[in-house]
Amino acid sequence: MRRRDSTESGSTLGLAKNGDSIGGSGGDDSRAFDSLVSRYTPLVVHVVRRMIRDVDDTEDIHQEVFKKVYEALPAAIRISMHQ
Repeated sequence: MRRRDSTESGSTLGLAKNGDSIGGSGGDDSRAFDSLVSRYTPLVVHVVRRMIRDVDDTEDIHQEVFKKVYEALPAAIRISMHQ
């Protein structure tokens, strides 16, 4: 699995906002997803790191977690994130 630099997509750079909601009316789903990733990345990395103890594997699993979250979103939301 190719490692993604956090600057490639900006997913880990945004600030989490309480008002963000994926699929909400009038919201920017892409920004909301980035916010979700930013908010939960430290927790996911911490939990995985304690279980795995390998930096490269931790990064791969962290990316896989958020890939699964993205894939679990309804198709209409995923499409709106790319427009």
